[in-house]
Amino acid sequence: LTNNNNSKRLLERLGLVYVQNIMVDGEDLMLYTTDKVQTEIDLLIEAYYAFFKNTTQEWEMIQRFFTVKATITKVTEGNMEQLDVAGFLLPRKKLLTNGTLTDFSEVEIKRHTQIEGRIAHRLSGYRKNGLWDGKLYAGSGTKSFQLIKTTHGWKIHSLIWNDTVLNTVVEA
Repeated sequence: LTNNNNSKRLLERLGLVYVQNIMVDGEDLMLYTTDKVQTEIDLLIEAYYAFFKNTTQEWEMIQRFFTVKATITKVTEGNMEQLDVAGFLLPRKKLLTNGTLTDFSEVEIKRHTQIEGRIAHRLSGYRKNGLWDGKLYAGSGTKSFQLIKTTHGWKIHSLIWNDTVLNTVVEA
């Protein structure tokens, strides 16, 4: 609870650091951690993955995750496609809003973060699934996030990804 000063003081005496307020089941709670920087990066990457859903309304809000000159690179067999944030968003927004890809979710399943001052690298394994034209769709892959600590918090400056497993099942 955000107004429990005795608990706040105890947490701080135990070496925990306040990160931010969070909502859990409609209740405003304070998030404390032993590693504030790691937790800030974890929250950013978690929000990035959660952004790509069929229920997303404010697509332009994706920019909040990225620096102004961020690049996104998709690596495929023998090819590389480099995009800016707008170029990356356009086809995903279309797929998630025109009924082609429904019930979509993408989640991080493993991670390794290296932090050096105001720069960080996150190697992230992910799994995704949904319905593509009514057929089960599943895949997994790896994303490499290069992050920079700005005056507005941690931001993604470069993202490189490679889908390693794609599988479409004929009937849903």
